[in-house]
Amino acid sequence: MQKTVLGFSIAMFFALPAFGTPGTWSSADLAEIREKPRISRRGDGVTATFFVTADPRRAYRMLTDHARLPEFMPNMDSCRILKSGSDWAEIEFRSSRGSMILRREFDPPTRITWKLVESSMLKKVEGSWHLDPVEGGTILTYDSEVATRVPVPGFITNSIQQEALQSMIANVRRRIDSDGTWIKPDFKPGSRP
Repeated sequence: MQKTVLGFSIAMFFALPAFGTPGTWSSADLAEIREKPRISRRGDGVTATFFVTADPRRAYRMLTDHARLPEFMPNMDSCRILKSGSDWAEIEFRSSRGSMILRREFDPPTRITWKLVESSMLKKVEGSWHLDPVEGGTILTYDSEVATRVPVPGFITNSIQQEALQSMIANVRRRIDSDGTWIKPDFKPGSRP
């Protein structure tokens, strides 16, 4: 259970770009990112930077359409807003493996951040999406930092992070590049609250 809840969490969440911003990258860096995501690890965290063909506003709308996140996010069965304000929301994310409540803060269309409010298995979940406009689309930078309540060996955490991150990148790209029409094969309609 602990391993699967960690995978669910990593597929969702944290903060601090590892590669600077697209404005500081060379044209070779941008060309590389268009073809292949860049991934780096640090402590309990991971950063992934990748390209999507939508402009930042369209990409942002898809990443903040909480009712539809389960249609494409890996290991997510439901997503429910518990309370919200003008630039924040507390959201419950559920899977067959567990649940957690995050506080997400919004700065459209460039940034989404989150922090753990409640989870029985996790003591820390922090993260962000950064959306940077580039010619022909958007560079998305996903940062996530997760810590479990019970220590997990590093090789297990790295394995879970790698698998969850690859799935999340692929699914987010498919969803955004399809203008919101792609749905993950294992999505069960009606599983949302």
